[in-house]
Formats: sequence, structure tokens, C-alpha cells
Amino acid sequence: MFILSSYFFLQFSLTTLFIYVAMTFTMIWWSKLNKKKIAIVLGTGFALVAAWGIIGWMTVAYYQKYRVLSFLNPYNAEYLTSKFGLLEIHHLFVGAGWFGKHSFADQFIPEAHTNFVFLSFTYYYGWLFAAILIVVLCLVALRIMFIARNLNDTYSKLLLAGVVMVYTVQLVGNVGMIVGFFPMTNMSLPFISYGLMPILLNAFLIGIVLSIYRRKDLMVTNTLHGNQQ
Repeated sequence: MFILSSYFFLQFSLTTLFIYVAMTFTMIWWSKLNKKKIAIVLGTGFALVAAWGIIGWMTVAYYQKYRVLSFLNPYNAEYLTSKFGLLEIHHLFVGAGWFGKHSFADQFIPEAHTNFVFLSFTYYYGWLFAAILIVVLCLVALRIMFIARNLNDTYSKLLLAGVVMVYTVQLVGNVGMIVGFFPMTNMSLPFISYGLMPILLNAFLIGIVLSIYRRKDLMVTNTLHGNQQ
């Protein structure tokens, strides 16, 4: 089931596939399966992903290889002349200062409302605003983990583990590529990036969290009733 569904997600993008794989592996790790079985499943999965990655590298588009190679060697002459490479992004991020530039007139940022929304906010409002934004977004993940910790229902915990992983991968991936920790990807910033699918995805995730949180007392009652029987 994992292989078939991962192939389905691969038809959309490698980023979507990565999020799906991270979510699936996290839920398997936190499940009640025997640790040996978990190791076998995860080991097999990682081997398949690695083999898939090697084969995929030979068939991906040039711009995707360009993103990875420019990340591995940003000082290569070819990447230094890029109109908007990693070094240009780093220059804009570092030059923003604590309170930003307050003007886009002297700099055009492509995809400023989608993939590079964190860079555009940082460049315009500064590092202080960026830090506050990251703290607020991280608090959402911490709140979900706090809810999961107080649940006694295993299935609900697994759902929230998957939700946290999907949310965290988006957050860390988008911010990480701006600060230079990861190569450029089509990773959206949760609840900030413009776009129908990112908004629907994260709204769906929060809907799951709210649904579980609303029924937490009911699940405890059902558990106690079952134990009494």
C-alpha cells in the first residue's frame, strides 16, 4: 500500500512525496508494532526511497538538478551568475537587518507570495518579525504535541503524529531553504504561503486536530467503560 500510494504522490511532485514519506515513517515509528517489525519496515522503506532517488536523479528535469547542485556547490561560477541563486537569497536575508528595508522598489523577489514568502517578509519587515513569525508557527506544532501527549487513544495519537510531521516538514523545509540549510524546493510556509492546495491541506490538518481535541473526553469515557467491562 505504501509503494502504490507513494507512486501516486510522485505524480504530483517530489516535495509532496517527501512529506508523505516522512509522515508515514513517523506514524509507523510511533505505532505499537514490534520494534523488530518497525526496523524491517523502515529499513525496507529507506532502501526503496534511496533506490528510487538514484533512479530518479537520472530522469528529473534540469532545473531540479540545478537546485541540488547549486546547494552542494554554491560558489561554482555557473551558480554565482544565477539571477536568483542561493547566494542572492542569502544576501537578501542577511541584508534585511532587524527592522527590514520597508521597500521592494530596489529588489524583485520571484514567488514572493508562495515559496519565498518567508524571505519577502524578512526582507520587508526584518529579522525581528521573522523570529516572531517562526515562534508563532512553532507554537502551533507544540500545541498539537501537547494535545497528543494527553490522549489515551492510540489511533488518535498516531493521527496527531502524522499531522505534526506534515506541518513540521513544511515549516522547517521552507525556512531552511531560505537560510541555506536545504536546497530550493516547492515547499510552502504553513498558513502564510498563497495557494489553494497549501491552505486546504493545512486547514484539513487543523480540522483533524480540533476534531480529536473536541472528543478527547469522550474517548477517555469509552476507554474506562471498556476496561470496566
